[in-house]
Amino acid sequence: MHALITDSGVGGLSVVAYAERLVRTHGFAERVTLTFANAAPANDYGYNSMPSHQEKLATFDRFLRNVTGRFAPDSIYVACNTLSVLLPETPYFAAAAIPVKGIVETGAALLLKALEAEPRSMAVIFGTQTTIEAGAYPRILTERGIAPTRIVSQACPGLADVISEDREGSRTAPEIRKCVGSALAKLARSDAPVIAYLGCTHYGYRAEQFA
Repeated sequence: MHALITDSGVGGLSVVAYAERLVRTHGFAERVTLTFANAAPANDYGYNSMPSHQEKLATFDRFLRNVTGRFAPDSIYVACNTLSVLLPETPYFAAAAIPVKGIVETGAALLLKALEAEPRSMAVIFGTQTTIEAGAYPRILTERGIAPTRIVSQACPGLADVISEDREGSRTAPEIRKCVGSALAKLARSDAPVIAYLGCTHYGYRAEQFA
């Protein structure tokens, strides 16, 4: 089995590391190959910098076709929230000959479980501009019975790039404080338990600063 994991940057490497550990420690009857492919078109030009939705779709669609042709995977997992919200709109996805799944459904299921376990809680969803504008998480959660008043969405423009470039974290910390402050100001109840969802794989590298 050959699984290709992709992200628009280095965030998805944490997902690959988890998958490798799972495969190594659980044991599989068949040989498992994991390939990571970076979908970012350039080091200094990512999907959230693109001027139009159509350019994002065309770029990601072209990438999916290229990696399928080059690596011939048995399945593709999109370990990126930005790309996962674009995925269903790509022509590639509509006619895919192999299973292609995104991280949004995975994350939404975990978030739903946490919200159901604590009925008083509120979800604060942090993400890129593209992820938040798509509204995928609130839509999935409300369709599954979570009241819209329990959901706060907060875009953090440029934060993923800052995290990638800021090894020491000194530039990242004030950006996260600003983003978290904006989110907390939107809470309907200040006494509610908060479930913070880091809806970008890059954010996990600085989870302690979000906390």
